[in-house]
Formats: sequence, structure tokens, C-alpha cells
Amino acid sequence: MGIEPTDMTSPPKALIVDLDGLLIDSEPLWRAVEVRLFRGLGVPLTEEVCRETMGLRVDEAVGYWFARYPWPGPTTQEVLRQLLLEMIATLATKGRLMPGADRLLPLIQSQGRKTAIASSSPPEFIEAAVAQFGLGPYFPVRHSAAQEQYGKPHPSVFLSAARKLETPPGQCIVLEDSPNGVLAAKAARMACLAVPDPVMRTRKEFCLADLVLPSLADLTAAALEAL
Repeated sequence: MGIEPTDMTSPPKALIVDLDGLLIDSEPLWRAVEVRLFRGLGVPLTEEVCRETMGLRVDEAVGYWFARYPWPGPTTQEVLRQLLLEMIATLATKGRLMPGADRLLPLIQSQGRKTAIASSSPPEFIEAAVAQFGLGPYFPVRHSAAQEQYGKPHPSVFLSAARKLETPPGQCIVLEDSPNGVLAAKAARMACLAVPDPVMRTRKEFCLADLVLPSLADLTAAALEAL
């Protein structure tokens, strides 16, 4: 039996893209706001220690620090709400796209790919970022891990995004910057392109990614098509 020819009419794989640290340069903003807010509650956070919760949902990060340094006064829900309000305000004045994101957006649009944002951030923050940077036309589907029972590294946020895109997991490519995000993508049985935070680039989880790039500015159409 001969080898069947490749179906050149098959649609390109769908892209499921993380938000914080991948599309927008918000991770330093999250760390600065978290340090300021949690220190006010008596939690001895530093920006370096904040990386322990990178990729987790915001409510999980708040719970993580409360379990280690329980504070009197405001509940975790009240702290979560204050953190979200401060981050949305900070994003409005200091937010910017990650390097190379301005090239990624027209590239994926020109390829006719289905696209979604799948983020650990709450829906309110995702929508604020989408509105601020005009991402809506590029990512008509948005999904938050806050809407799932479990956050990353559980794969549910990516699996739900794939269902919204009406695309099998094996036909999806995830773009991620965090170790937890890479673990979630591979647990979802999806291809994964990682653009790590330089400080975390040596983390062993990135060895699981199908392709690792130093910046979105290095992403090419050929690289996407090869995944």
C-alpha cells in the first residue's frame, strides 16, 4: 500500500495563547502589586519569591500565601478583589505588549487560524487587557482558569478553550511562558511553544515544550507550521 498524500487543504492548527508574560508584559506588574499588598498584610514577599506562584490562578496565589502567613483582618476573597482592582488600574497606566507580540498578531491572522486566549487571570482582567490593547479581533475566544475547578498545571483551561474553538486537543498549539503553563499544555496533549521568562529559562519543565524561543520576535510562520 502506498503512502497517502498529505491533505494540503487541512486547516492549520488552532492557537491557544496565554496572556500574562506571553502577550502582555504584566508579570512584573503582578509582582510589584502583590509585594506591596501582601507586605501590608504582614507577608514577607519579595519579587523573587513571587515567582513561586507564577502561572497559578490569582485566587490560588492568594490562598498559597495565606496558608503560609495567615493574616488577621481581610478575608482571602477581599484580598483577591483588592489585588484585581489594583492590577487593572496598574495595567491601564503601565501595561504594554510583550516584545514581538505586535508581529505575532498579524501573523496568526494572516494564517486563518482559530485563536483563543486561555489565562490564569480572572475574566475581568482578561477583558480589561483585551480592550486596552485591541486584542478582540485577534482572539474572539477568551477563557479563564477561574472558571475551572482547577488551575494550571491542570489542563482544564486549555481543554475548555479547545472545546470553545471546536478543535480537538491534538490540533491545538499552546503558547506559554510559565512552567505550570507548559505542564498544563502537555497534559492537554497539545503542542507547546514556550517563551520563558529569562530568569526561569533553566527550569526543567521547559524541556517538555516542543519549541522554546527567547522572544515572540523570533517566531516565524515556518516555526508555527512545523508544530
